[in-house]
Amino acid sequence: MRYILITLLTALSLPAADLTGLWTASMTTPDGQPIVMSLSLQYDGKSLTGYMTDPMGQNNAISNGKVDGDELSFTIVRDMFGEERKMDHNGRLSNGELILNVPRPGGGVREMTFKRVSSEAPAPLPPAPPKIKLPPAASVPGNGLATTPPMGWNSWNKFKRGVTDQLVRETADAMVANGMKDAGYMYVNIDDTWEAGRDAGGNILTNERFPNMKALADYVHSKGLKLGIYSSPGPKTCARFEGSFQHEEQDAKTYAAWGIDYLKYDWCSAAGVYKPDARVYRHAQERLHAAAAEIRFVSANAWDVAGAQRCGLRVVWVNRHGAPPEYGLDAAAVEVADLHGVHAADPPGP
Repeated sequence: MRYILITLLTALSLPAADLTGLWTASMTTPDGQPIVMSLSLQYDGKSLTGYMTDPMGQNNAISNGKVDGDELSFTIVRDMFGEERKMDHNGRLSNGELILNVPRPGGGVREMTFKRVSSEAPAPLPPAPPKIKLPPAASVPGNGLATTPPMGWNSWNKFKRGVTDQLVRETADAMVANGMKDAGYMYVNIDDTWEAGRDAGGNILTNERFPNMKALADYVHSKGLKLGIYSSPGPKTCARFEGSFQHEEQDAKTYAAWGIDYLKYDWCSAAGVYKPDARVYRHAQERLHAAAAEIRFVSANAWDVAGAQRCGLRVVWVNRHGAPPEYGLDAAAVEVADLHGVHAADPPGP
């Protein structure tokens, strides 16, 4: 009896694990996308504090941090298009590694394994850079475009990072051969991961999978179709390739020279430099109009209709097909035809 009692008291008095230090985790998604995150933790025996650095390099303070033996939990608050969204994390220490359940923005969790790379107390949370305040946007004149939903094909849901010049050409051929073109599906859109950084003059470059974007556009046009491309108003795209931040006018001219007809403009890392504001998209559209009127449409991907509306965007067309299930019906690309001065009186339903 004495042995059992001593064992029980010892188990109840086990100290909580000291999690102080820098922890990092890396993984590769099924489509080959690398994800790297870090935790800068401070534990004083009572509370857990610190911050998490996400794959975009943005720091988020930890609140409500608790440690109970080898288990821990904390909350991160993120700005999701003007709405503060609490994301609860929990995990456990196992064999010197931190197994953490990381919530996905659209629902569900991803289990990630963090390894301690330093036991030093973390530096204070770096102050967030001030968000850029944009000047008033000019009125965009109506041009008669996007009076009906632009229809076509987008590379992401099927091929993700695997899209290539050859694949786009084959898709254009197939859309003509199978009757999709005749049915009104006119756009062949290249999503993220075509980018390869910038040259010394700041011009956006394509990677080895797209050796000549102008030649590709000419080929798609020869089929009677239109070519779309992808970027972000932030420094990086959602897949962490080169975005258009501070190169909006330059990129618009490049797209025009290539013969691009459609731009999908994904918010992504823009959250780190702008407050949710429709003027971010307005200014991009002004530059497109100045560069070339033939770039027909801007697609603002705000992840959800409510998020787009919080940004001040008037949602006219909503694509309800092809979004990952966890994002819900009102996800996928939110087509903001209002950027072109289109004011549909009765937008179509789902």
